Amino acid sequence: MKSNYSKILFLIRKVLKRNSLVYKIYGYIQCNKVLRQYKMIVNQYNKKKTTYDNIKLLKKNGIDRQWISSVSNDRKVKIFWVGNGEHQDRSGFLQSLSKIALVDVFCNETEYGQFWNHRPYELDKKIIQSSKLYKDIKNLKQNPDILLMQTWGFRIDVNVIRRIKKDFGCKVINIGMDEKHTYWVNGVPEDGTYGLKDVIDIMLTSIPVAIDWFRKENVPCFFFPEASDSNFFFPIDTDKKYDIGLVGENYGIRTEIVEILQKQGFNIKVYGDGWPSGRISPNLINEFYNQCKIVLGVGTIGYCNNLFSLKLRDFDVPMSGAFYLTTFCE
Repeated sequence: MKSNYSKILFLIRKVLKRNSLVYKIYGYIQCNKVLRQYKMIVNQYNKKKTTYDNIKLLKKNGIDRQWISSVSNDRKVKIFWVGNGEHQDRSGFLQSLSKIALVDVFCNETEYGQFWNHRPYELDKKIIQSSKLYKDIKNLKQNPDILLMQTWGFRIDVNVIRRIKKDFGCKVINIGMDEKHTYWVNGVPEDGTYGLKDVIDIMLTSIPVAIDWFRKENVPCFFFPEASDSNFFFPIDTDKKYDIGLVGENYGIRTEIVEILQKQGFNIKVYGDGWPSGRISPNLINEFYNQCKIVLGVGTIGYCNNLFSLKLRDFDVPMSGAFYLTTFCE
């Protein structure tokens, strides 16, 4: 019942957003929802006076010197990676990871990683990819030492993760980059990264405030900022074809910014989901950045213009040598 209601609501929203006035109202409502949720989480953990010791939490999860020696003694660590966007993951992350570990990559039934744009109400997708994840690991020649993921509670069944840990003896590490709005998802704690707290052995987050949240839930958590790779992003000698360039999904204030710049007569080129040009290949992003007089970054979260987080572009663009103009993020 909940699934059908959410699906209908999503379709109604999609139609209403075609009207500019309705789109602004919708954005205002969505932003307030995210801000209320964020403030609620912050207040909740400010009141939670729990002491924790990261080292003790690690040992409790079986991660100590003995385990480290067992997985890295005279061999590479075996990692099974469960990612999302191939464009993001293959722009340096997977290549760098493969230098220090033996990496197997999860693919859903049709393509790389988890189902793209998988919505929380699509329970069938959660069941399908959780089942396939277990089968893929079972079919490996050797069990992985680490199941490394970037996922949330609404995408992978925690019972399947628990079964994987029991049957194959691997540790589970999750990477989060959006905890300000995905620690809970749409007000449902179990659908966010919070929903994984009982099955992950280590949480890595690029959102400093979230470190305290996880540790107060007895989850070892470490600051894990995004980064870039000079093998993929570097200055090149090329003509400046565009006044302004932007790479990112079409949502929130980005839509309004691009429309204003276009009306002002700037030669602006935009790539990403929801834009006419679609997504750009990872192999072409560095060249594109170098072809822009200015690369625009928008670090806002969702439909808010007063809540920010770091983006991979904040590292990739400066590495490319391009002029980068973006929002402030503490």
